[in-house]
Amino acid sequence: MGSSEDVHLAPEYKGSDSQLFKLIPEKNGYFAINNKKTGKVLDISGGSTAAGTKLIQYEANGGENQQFAFIPYVVFSYGKSLVMR
Repeated sequence: MGSSEDVHLAPEYKGSDSQLFKLIPEKNGYFAINNKKTGKVLDISGGSTAAGTKLIQYEANGGENQQFAFIPYVVFSYGKSLVMR
């Protein structure tokens, strides 16, 4: 069994490898998200779907709790500019 590491949200980018991630395409259209410093991927702890579940880094194992989708959406700001997120 591998070891996990916590994920922390940094208030700003400081050029650290711990803040760099690579998207790794999976065969099903989802992505694993690999951290440059640790070599581990983002992982939903315990595979839970409950709100507030902890996000960790863990060795890649192909589990569904390590696969993420990016879903585009548009927010309109009337009278100003279009914002894509």
